[in-house]
Amino acid sequence: MDFESRLVPLTALLRELRSEAPERPLVILGQSAGAHLAMLLSNTSPELIDGVANLGGGIDSLQDVLRTLAAQGTDQDLQDFETLKATLERNDDPGAPMWQRSRAFWHQLFFTDVKPLWRAYQGPLFLAHGEQDSSSVPFSLVQASVDATHLDRAPNVTYVTFPDLGHDLLKPEVMAAIDAWLVRSFPRCR
Repeated sequence: MDFESRLVPLTALLRELRSEAPERPLVILGQSAGAHLAMLLSNTSPELIDGVANLGGGIDSLQDVLRTLAAQGTDQDLQDFETLKATLERNDDPGAPMWQRSRAFWHQLFFTDVKPLWRAYQGPLFLAHGEQDSSSVPFSLVQASVDATHLDRAPNVTYVTFPDLGHDLLKPEVMAAIDAWLVRSFPRCR
């Protein structure tokens, strides 16, 4: 599993889709860590992407997310942040949990700061987060970042929170909100 190497085939796919329908908007959606990948794609290939939807992904780096989770002290694996960081940097132990063994993926995600990319992105941006998410990408951290960066006031951003949802946002009410955003953001495609 390698986070950055996924950019190559995804960029090729986006180029193919763009060439097949150049007049149609191309919007990428990322859930959780996929939101970071979506933002990296929009940064490395802005000519291919017309909009980005972030479902339950953080705006902050994975370091900040894990530091917040460690401070909450709800997960024994996250209690010692420095140990966790070292584990992500060097873990090749086949007996370790899968999320720790997929070292390249987590290492790259851990050390890739996407926060400036979210703020700099100028295309239509849909940010959605479940207010009950406290164990994956804590809502409190996302809300604090949105408040600090004023992302919710940017004219290109639609920020929606779902009071009854946690980290899994692949739900009908979220899809309805995305549909409404797409119609508003890309009126030529109605």
